[in-house]
Amino acid sequence: MSPFVRRWELGPTDRNLALATWAILLAIFTATFSGAPATTDGEVEFQATSALARRGSLALGGTPEAALIIEEARRRAAEPGSFPVIRGARAASEPSDKQLAAPEPVTGAGLDSAPIEEAWYGWFGPGQAILGLPFYGLGRICSVLLPHIEERHGATTRYGAARSEYFPHLLVAWRNPLLAALTGALLVLCARHLGTSSRSALLAALLWGLTTFAWPATRSTLSDVQATFLLFLAFHGILRARARLVSLIPIGWGPPLELGLALAAAALTRVALLPAVLGLLLVALWVLRRHRHPGKTVPPASGSPPGQAPLFILRSALPLAAGLALGLILNHARFGSPFETGYGPALATFFGFPLHRGLAGLLLSPGRGLLPLAPAVLLLVPALAHIRRDGDRLCFGTLVIVLPAVFIPVALSAAWHGAWSYGPRYLLPALPFLFLAVALGLDQLRGRRYARPLVAAMAILGLWVQLGGVLVDQATHQDLATRAARLRWEATPEEPAADADLARFEHMQWDLGFAAPLAHWRILRHRLSVADELFPAGQVFAFDSTELITPFHPRDRGWNHLVWFDLQRRLGVSPWPILWLLVLLLVGGMSLAARNLDP
Repeated sequence: MSPFVRRWELGPTDRNLALATWAILLAIFTATFSGAPATTDGEVEFQATSALARRGSLALGGTPEAALIIEEARRRAAEPGSFPVIRGARAASEPSDKQLAAPEPVTGAGLDSAPIEEAWYGWFGPGQAILGLPFYGLGRICSVLLPHIEERHGATTRYGAARSEYFPHLLVAWRNPLLAALTGALLVLCARHLGTSSRSALLAALLWGLTTFAWPATRSTLSDVQATFLLFLAFHGILRARARLVSLIPIGWGPPLELGLALAAAALTRVALLPAVLGLLLVALWVLRRHRHPGKTVPPASGSPPGQAPLFILRSALPLAAGLALGLILNHARFGSPFETGYGPALATFFGFPLHRGLAGLLLSPGRGLLPLAPAVLLLVPALAHIRRDGDRLCFGTLVIVLPAVFIPVALSAAWHGAWSYGPRYLLPALPFLFLAVALGLDQLRGRRYARPLVAAMAILGLWVQLGGVLVDQATHQDLATRAARLRWEATPEEPAADADLARFEHMQWDLGFAAPLAHWRILRHRLSVADELFPAGQVFAFDSTELITPFHPRDRGWNHLVWFDLQRRLGVSPWPILWLLVLLLVGGMSLAARNLDP
């Protein structure tokens, strides 16, 4: 490389800082995660992973939980779009319904084959099941090593079905804390690629992880966290390619493979991210075009061959095309058509929602709005007035392309709020990109008198909002709020019950009494002061009522939603060895970060 060219690739200090961020966030996320899925959607996604690992098919079956899900899917078959499992096509070599209904021991072999005519599939992207396989495999190993815990777990029931596969459930659920922590590490690396200071990069990553709904999202087992990680990993690949182009280093295979594989996996995980996938492809082409002739402004390097842009495009396109082809093949195998994703029955009612109402809810609603649930995002504003460096232009150019690709499809959906979540979970893929701009804004604030009080205020407010979502499970709030809303907003006799509940759910997002952040803290206050699970609906949700309500499911009561309480109380295993390891991981991460910050 020419001695006159600045080397834009990152060094050991940057990688150590990213590792420290990963350790800090992983310790906190793991300490507060919930383990088993809290929703039907989450359990369906796990059962798809389980079926793929045990039988090589995405068709649900082989466990007591899957049998219960299939039974419910049959019951709701006449109501398209009301349940996330639909009947699909099945090859004659796959297991029968009788076999699907029979539980398979956690250490047993796969089910026998028999010709039948139908199968039941979750309507979620296959990427969630495929990328869950390594975690499922680790869970099966733990099941073999600790069979007594599996036996205790199997002796209990949930929702009327016997439980199975404790450790596979646990490890597959732990994927979200792990991937979220990796996303924080990527945020540090991307911010450093864009030229921010190490302090701003670290602070932006911690603000993203601890003061936005990214933290409560790690407690869920849904695909939002994985989709976010993959989309941001693709952007990291673009920045790696840019660094090599500017430094006149051959791009090689690493960055294009990272981009292509990550975009393919993101599309397989959530088909609704296809606009964002296309948006990042545009960003990649923009970067290639902008830096296609670096030798015009700096002396050429002897090791930089011409024609890197075509090679980068080809090497990215190969894994992306292979991944998309796999998705089409799996769609055909499940639903009989390569272009049928499984959401067909629900799509008719999803994308006719008024755009202005959806955007207003996503941005401003007290219960699910981006600004109330992630106030620290406002710290990007100072960077808007100082777009000078090439990194600034790339960051905001990416936001201009990616944000509409994420926001608009969600805003057009009647499910813009994300239903089973704390915060607008469908906006989670946009958050890391927004906090890259926050890192630039923090750089602009350095040295100003009001900078520290402003950042501290935003951090404290955001942390307060997220702690409510972590200490009280979203399923508890949603259960109580749904029943309280029926008291608060009575339906007319001629209005269908389902339509009335949908209207109430949207009202809940705008009502300060029902809004999740405030209601979560009132639920927690009642638990700590009264120490029972009989909640006065009027007191918790701030309306005139004397009705007492209690969470329906045992998991949603008290602290049972935390995996470590469940492990100790239900299975009789002390969690303290693991918790002490997490403390060591946290302290180690903080120490490593302190040693690698700018002076």
